[in-house]
Amino acid sequence: MLHIFPLTHKEKTLIGIIFAYDAKITAALKSHPSVLYSKTNSCYYIPYNKAQFSALKSLGIPITSHTSRPDLYQSSIKDSDRTVKTLEPAPMASNTNGDIPANNSVVICFNSNRLWIKMKYNHVDIELVRSLSGAYWNKYQLQWSVVASIENLSKIQVHFNYWNDQDYTKIYEIILLTADPKIVELYSTPEHKDKICVKLKGHGIDTDFVQRIENITYEAEFRRWLLPINQLLVTSIIDHYSNQGAKVINRVYQKNVHYKKNNFSNEEKQRHLLEKFSEKYHCLLKVYTDTMIRRNNQWTTIQTYVPEIVKYAEFAGEQDLTNASEAFINQYLSMLSGKKISVSTIHTAINAIKYYYQKVIFRQDLKIEQLVRPKKGFHLPTILSTAETNGILQSLANVKHICLLYVLYGCGVRLNELLHIQMNDVWWDRNQIIIRSGKGDKDRIVMLSQTLKQILRIYSDEYKPQLWLFEGQDRLTQYSERSVQKVVKSALVKAGITKRVTPHTLRHCFATHLMDSGVQLPYIQALLGHKDVKTTMIYTHVTTQSIANVVSPLDGLHLTIKKP
Repeated sequence: MLHIFPLTHKEKTLIGIIFAYDAKITAALKSHPSVLYSKTNSCYYIPYNKAQFSALKSLGIPITSHTSRPDLYQSSIKDSDRTVKTLEPAPMASNTNGDIPANNSVVICFNSNRLWIKMKYNHVDIELVRSLSGAYWNKYQLQWSVVASIENLSKIQVHFNYWNDQDYTKIYEIILLTADPKIVELYSTPEHKDKICVKLKGHGIDTDFVQRIENITYEAEFRRWLLPINQLLVTSIIDHYSNQGAKVINRVYQKNVHYKKNNFSNEEKQRHLLEKFSEKYHCLLKVYTDTMIRRNNQWTTIQTYVPEIVKYAEFAGEQDLTNASEAFINQYLSMLSGKKISVSTIHTAINAIKYYYQKVIFRQDLKIEQLVRPKKGFHLPTILSTAETNGILQSLANVKHICLLYVLYGCGVRLNELLHIQMNDVWWDRNQIIIRSGKGDKDRIVMLSQTLKQILRIYSDEYKPQLWLFEGQDRLTQYSERSVQKVVKSALVKAGITKRVTPHTLRHCFATHLMDSGVQLPYIQALLGHKDVKTTMIYTHVTTQSIANVVSPLDGLHLTIKKP
């Protein structure tokens, strides 16, 4: 509802506009081409003419006209609120300070989850009101406003003794229902896969209905009921509490819900990938990607190889790629080496070209072994000490973020594997998590530690995931890779660690710390999902297990160190 009135501002006659704050009304009003806001008058205004008024009416917002600026609070009182607001004052009793305010000098109203107090100036009364939670003086309505909480209500009644018992009880119940609404939550957890968890919250919520259900148990730690999985039972709970006016939140997994929005087909992924490049390469890329899809290559591999083939085709120009010689390919690789390109990128280009000639067009005469690969350097992964790792894990307060880091480090999973873990993949009783379709489209088993189980219990009770262990904001898709990277970066800043650390670094730390503690290499290889043990052996270069037993020859000289 908009309230309009004549307004004089900067010696001009205008149409003033005030209203009880509402985001939708504010947005609609700002769409008016001539509306402005006056800080001096604390209101919006438009020019005083017929055209501007017609434009205001066209917004579709109800309008009430006034001859002068109205008292917005009194205008906003609904008839349904009158029984609460026009309460009969009780006989006044002395307050703790010995002052007895005159009954007719105080008017207390309840509206919009706030208590509004209009009274004559009295130092004792003012100090009491100022001490209340959320108290402020509304200079436009000339009255005090405080949060409608039980604590504030009690203090006001003790001081002013304003309401009789019946009206006080009525307001007390209304505030309780507002501050502590009835909410029913249904969800599942990895710990209780064969049960449905039910949480009942709010003032006056009916617990008898749930207690009468057979085979029910109560978990005091999380204040929830555990019920057998039964769709008819779930429906009856939802219907019962919905009819009582409670808000029912059903977080139980439902088979008919399409949880994964980004589950595109290969055809859609291929079309989207080809659209990124010039049309003159589409024929080449269509044949190339069709082959990779048939051979069931991972989409990460396809997305890595395709740009390299496009660069190779650009270098060839008008020359037919199908008849290229080893010398021509080496010429292209020499050109790449002359640029500031990493060795790994050049190796990727060679692999992409090799794939094209061997798997796509089957050039048997091309001697691939004559392609000159650059010599690889040897680089060790960044490793954190156990103290640094502990600092990262302890630096965050958000339970979901903590749980993310615990799984990354405690299970040694890759980032993509973390995001694809589903609730059913957590084998609680076996202390295991199954990683499905990991790198190379292979499944493997990783450990589920007791410490991780503790944080998972808290996390699943607070966030109540349905399908994915870590859900996005829409609760239908997985958590995004970018979000996890931001969590790690935030943890590094809070822990004061300056090393370059990514989510994959925690996987390196997992393997290295296992090796430090004496776990044998084959077990670490299996936990990491490495195809070749040589990949796992890189951690032997950073472990402290063997190095700790080696004494430096410097220590054998028995030198005496003197201060300069």
